[in-house]
Amino acid sequence: MTTYVGVIAEDKTDIAVFEILMRKITNKKIVIRGFAGRGGGEIIKKASSWIDVLKHQGCSVVILAHDLDEQRLTDLKGSLAKILQVCSIKRNIAVIPVKEVEAWFLADHKAIQESLKLRENVNKIASPETVNRPKEKLRDLIWIKSRKIISYTTGLNPRIAQACTIPKLMKCESFVPFYKFVKNI
Repeated sequence: MTTYVGVIAEDKTDIAVFEILMRKITNKKIVIRGFAGRGGGEIIKKASSWIDVLKHQGCSVVILAHDLDEQRLTDLKGSLAKILQVCSIKRNIAVIPVKEVEAWFLADHKAIQESLKLRENVNKIASPETVNRPKEKLRDLIWIKSRKIISYTTGLNPRIAQACTIPKLMKCESFVPFYKFVKNI
């Protein structure tokens, strides 16, 4: 049986990343439908109507993904919980990568190195979720380790996600609820 999963995220590359990671977590047949905001503000404004559209497209599961960025976790959780409380799709979760989804990639230094074929080894980062600006850290790391050949864009995220291993990502506390949710789809 195929499960249709709706993913609402900040951009199309985030939707691709979540799809790749879901396929790594579960062997079940899933089809992804998604909506991408242009940043988190649009997600908050439009999520309810997008969820209704996803339900009409056959989705029985919805994942609402929003980077924490500089917000307070309790505030963002509250905002997303309000949306999901009245959600027309009852199997749902709010996923909040701390601070950004790129922190998850920093948890798997070998995936970064191998997926981009970097010339130099990438050092292990002990606590990726404590990195203040993970996207910029990843950008700088790629620029330095590729010897100024590769410029980072979020378009590289799906390639990095493809190389990531689930045990490495489990080091990120914000990844664990997503993992458990997908495991139970």
